[in-house]
Amino acid sequence: MRKGNMTILASILAISLVSVAFGASTLAWFSDTQSTTDTATFTAGELSIEVTDGSFETPGNWAPGDTAILYLSIENKGNIDITQLLLRDVGYEWTGCNFKHAILITGCDEKVWPATDWMTSFDPNDMTLATYFLGKTSGPGIYTDYDWRMLNFAGRPVLKPGEILKFRYYLEFDENAGNEYQGATCSFNIEVYVSQGPVESLPGYVLVS
Repeated sequence: MRKGNMTILASILAISLVSVAFGASTLAWFSDTQSTTDTATFTAGELSIEVTDGSFETPGNWAPGDTAILYLSIENKGNIDITQLLLRDVGYEWTGCNFKHAILITGCDEKVWPATDWMTSFDPNDMTLATYFLGKTSGPGIYTDYDWRMLNFAGRPVLKPGEILKFRYYLEFDENAGNEYQGATCSFNIEVYVSQGPVESLPGYVLVS
C-alpha cells in the first residue's frame, strides 16, 4: 500500500475515534433526584348526624282544642357540610279512629344553633298530620317521597359541622273532632335523611316538566 493511502486511512480512523468519543460524552448528563419531604395524604370526610327528641313528650288525655309542641333537633356530627335534608314519618301506628286526621299542624319554626334565631319554617295553614305525611312539593317541578325538604340557601349549607338544626312543631287536636276520636291513639317516628349531594341524588327525586 502506498504511503498516501496509509495517511488517508489513518485520518479516517482518527475521525471515527473522535466521533465515538463525542457520542459517548452525550450520555453523561448531570442529573439529580429528590422527593418531597411532606407526604401527600388524602382523607375522606365523614357525613354523620345525631337526631334527638328529648322534648318530644307525647300528649295524653287530649281533648279537642288542646295544643302541644313537638321539638326535633338534628346535629351535624361529621366534618362535611350538609346541603340537603329530608324528613318523613316512619312506623306510623294507630288504634281506634285514625288520629292523624284530627291532629292539626298550626305552625312550624326552625333555627340553626348557634347561627340563627327562631324563624318560620313554613306556614302549614292548619294542615292535618295526615296531609303532612303525604309529602310536600319541595321546589318548582321537584318532588320527593319525603314529607319535608330543606336545601342550602344563598350558598349557605343547611348545616355546617357542629351546628344543630332545631324544629318546633305546633300541634292542635282539631276542635271539630267528633266522638269517634275518643280513646284514639297514634304513634310514629321521624326519619331524617341528609346528603351533601345535588337534588338529583335525593330519594324519590322526580323532576316534573
